[in-house]
Amino acid sequence: MNDSQHPQSPDIRIELRFVGADSFPARIVLGAIEAAERSVERAEKEEIDELQQEFPDVPAAVFDAMRYRASKLAAQSINLDTASSGSIILAGAAAAVAYWLLDKTLGETMKQAWEESDLHARVKRFLLARFNAKAERIASHVKASRWPNAVNDVSVRTERRDMFLFIIVTVTTPAELTPIPSASRVANRRDA
Repeated sequence: MNDSQHPQSPDIRIELRFVGADSFPARIVLGAIEAAERSVERAEKEEIDELQQEFPDVPAAVFDAMRYRASKLAAQSINLDTASSGSIILAGAAAAVAYWLLDKTLGETMKQAWEESDLHARVKRFLLARFNAKAERIASHVKASRWPNAVNDVSVRTERRDMFLFIIVTVTTPAELTPIPSASRVANRRDA
């Protein structure tokens, strides 16, 4: 099943915005990406637990397989697809790991019958109904994450745009943050 078959399915997108200092250590960007990634992974694990509670007629082995597969997909829960400058902005889609794994796991078992089944329709309705709550949960997890010392503030908000729900994370670094200079800057200071 590809994305074009379900144009009504919304996506959660994450924007990481970096403001404040003109330049700052790469660790701040890496820390933000890791915080967002861990937050999506945590929300996906919670979603698998919720699916298991909501659908007790699905064998427990299916959810065990989903958890195992999810652990193998660690660090793949955000697909970065946009970068822009000005204030540095990185953006990407949060992967729908729980839905994808359930679709894949039950789809392997039930083959064609899965896509036409009542269970498939109920799972899809359940996940779509919880879409906003999932985005809010990811945002909450991001806000509670540990951040590098050079970060002044982290603000997180959600915003709907068309079929997308954006989680906008703004990372503020101190304007007076002094990065370690590159070799050419050190050499140019000596020549001056």
